[in-house]
Amino acid sequence: MPRARKKPTLTVFMSEAGKADLDAHVEAIREAGAAAKARRERAATASDVPGAARPRQQSAGASPVQKLSGRLAKLDAKIARLKAGGAYLEADRLEGQRRELAGRLRNAEAAEGRDRDRAARQDRFRTLVERSSILTGWHVAVADRWLEVLDHAAGAELQTGRDPEQASEGDAPEVRRDPVTGRRLPEPVSGPAMYVRGRSVLDRWGKAVPRSSVELHGRKVPPTFDPKRRNVRGGGPSEAVPERALRLAREADQLGDAFASAILNAGHPVWCEAVALRVIRSNETLRGAFTALGVAYWQKNQQRAQTAMAAGLSGVAEVLGMGAPR
Repeated sequence: MPRARKKPTLTVFMSEAGKADLDAHVEAIREAGAAAKARRERAATASDVPGAARPRQQSAGASPVQKLSGRLAKLDAKIARLKAGGAYLEADRLEGQRRELAGRLRNAEAAEGRDRDRAARQDRFRTLVERSSILTGWHVAVADRWLEVLDHAAGAELQTGRDPEQASEGDAPEVRRDPVTGRRLPEPVSGPAMYVRGRSVLDRWGKAVPRSSVELHGRKVPPTFDPKRRNVRGGGPSEAVPERALRLAREADQLGDAFASAILNAGHPVWCEAVALRVIRSNETLRGAFTALGVAYWQKNQQRAQTAMAAGLSGVAEVLGMGAPR
């Protein structure tokens, strides 16, 4: 068995002043270690709340979503501390700020998603513009506005509940739709139900209340008519969804016609318009568009296609009211 180690002792002679200096140095080292340990514990406790204790990590060029997320996290942490301390009135006052901030965050996330989708669709066109000596950033801005109009028109078409690819109205039975929501309306009914929308009366009186329950127990009779809709003060009649969809569709068609007319008036062949539409609207590469249309991928044809894109986007910009490039 190995023998026990002896406890080391200081064998060097030290004066009383030297011992006091050594003790003071050891005490300073211990205090510095305790302070560092306390700082680590505080950092670990603050890191439990996401984004609450790292304000320096956010760069000056952070996106609006990141900034709003950080503010919302700090506000949540503050509300949690107030509730833990019993300050419920102050916490309730901050709840209103939190709801407003959460709404702003949702709007920022939606806007960022739309911008990301449009950027993804224009990625290959942007790459072509960066390598082109004809196209510029102004043409990218015009194409971005054009795609935005197309997105709005497609979204309004979906809100109407109609399929743009379905057959003409004469081939299918007429469908009654609500002029505001665009939803399918039920078939017209007769009798008591003719005074309200749909089958609301039949549904209500299907759960009728006995007269004895009304007289003895005071139960209420289901209403026969729908409540009158109250008009909001200061709000005029809003545009119906089908009308808005038709207006946006007309705007999108007008931009498409302006694009095609500008290319045709500039004297470019027909395949230039098809190539331009594939690159700008379908996010295809220039080589892929040439291959799909069976056009030779020569340098002369590439220059002609880019010139046609510039001419067509100039026509779109004229309809949109955008200034000419400088």
